[in-house]
Amino acid sequence: FRLQARHSGKCLHQHGATQGNGDRITQWDCVNEPNVKVEKIPAGQGYFFLKFQHSGKCVHLHGASRANGAPITQWECIDQPNVKWREEPAGGGYSYIRSAQTNKCLQVHGGATGNGGSITQWDCVNQPNVQWKFIPVENIGQLQQRIIAGNTVSAQEQELRGLVSLVSP
Repeated sequence: FRLQARHSGKCLHQHGATQGNGDRITQWDCVNEPNVKVEKIPAGQGYFFLKFQHSGKCVHLHGASRANGAPITQWECIDQPNVKWREEPAGGGYSYIRSAQTNKCLQVHGGATGNGGSITQWDCVNQPNVQWKFIPVENIGQLQQRIIAGNTVSAQEQELRGLVSLVSP
């Protein structure tokens, strides 16, 4: 999935595609890069881990802080509440992403709209910078089958055409 912020249209993004524990998570254009793609992995009791494709690390409430504005970083996908999240409807296809640790939500800090805006936790208020949409990401094989079948491809998927042509029979 890509996780897109309602207010900016930008996506959750591990800044710099780094591999380290504690490395920053920001918002960025919803590009077709593995540091913008997350997998929802069930963690029990309605919670899930959000695991980055590029690093295999998870979205994590840094230091298990309970403070508003505490940074969200990437960390090993360990069985702790500051690495577990749940989705709650916010309307219009968007959701609040709530921490098992604090019951607070992922947010783009200060409502920033540019690339590089920090992701932090905050009270789950009814504001668009605290609301997210899970956007499915097709793998190359699925996209290839749709193109071969003559189905239309969205503008975002146009960039994958070159990759698909490389793997077409």
